[in-house]
Amino acid sequence: MSKQKSGKNPSRSKEATKTNPATTREKLKMALEVLVALSTIITLPVVCLTLREMQIQRDKAYEPAIVFERQELEFLWDGSSESPYINVLNVGVGLARNIVISVDLKTALLSWIDKINKSSEVQYSLKEDPSQEERLLLYRNDQDAPLPFRADFSWEQSYLLPNAEQKETLDLPHGVAVLLAEYAKLGGDYIGAYELAIPLSVSYDDIQGKSFDKVINIYIKTTGVDQSVEPAVTTFLLQTELFFDEGIRFIRGPE
Repeated sequence: MSKQKSGKNPSRSKEATKTNPATTREKLKMALEVLVALSTIITLPVVCLTLREMQIQRDKAYEPAIVFERQELEFLWDGSSESPYINVLNVGVGLARNIVISVDLKTALLSWIDKINKSSEVQYSLKEDPSQEERLLLYRNDQDAPLPFRADFSWEQSYLLPNAEQKETLDLPHGVAVLLAEYAKLGGDYIGAYELAIPLSVSYDDIQGKSFDKVINIYIKTTGVDQSVEPAVTTFLLQTELFFDEGIRFIRGPE
């Protein structure tokens, strides 16, 4: 009786060790998909940052910037000078549209009166004019007649060219002229140049429709007094300088 050899069949072992080409392709395909997904996840933040930077650069290319020009002004001591003015410019690189400059004189006056009355012998008070709506009366304890002026003011301009190519004159309202004249009188003795400010609200749009809102504060500094003596009258001319700085600034998207 012949013995039967034990062991594995060589032909079956070779078949078992063979790799299925379809399986290999599927694995490579899955690996490739994983790599593509990982690369997408890695590059997505970079793409987003690049697009954001491009948006910022585009906005900067159209962004206007409204400013006031620093200047010297003169006031008569009795306040009879003509209303002062400021020059408005757009120093940005984009066109400014729908410019509106306004001031709430009542709020400015109340803050001003509070500070002046604490440090000056001249005392002020503010009342609304009962005979005319939206008019204020500023009283001084050393004068009988009050100083009347409107409670609010607004100046509008359709557009301002960029790069300071266009300069427009803003005639300040009578109420601001009164405040500036009083500042000039009292500033040297009672208050510092930065103690008091008249805040002007400034709003404008760029050509993309984005809106900008900011506050520009007006300060005044007395630089000298020129006295001229004429027959029966002595005139004091206040030499002053107006300067400005920006307060809170807001940016709104297109509506």
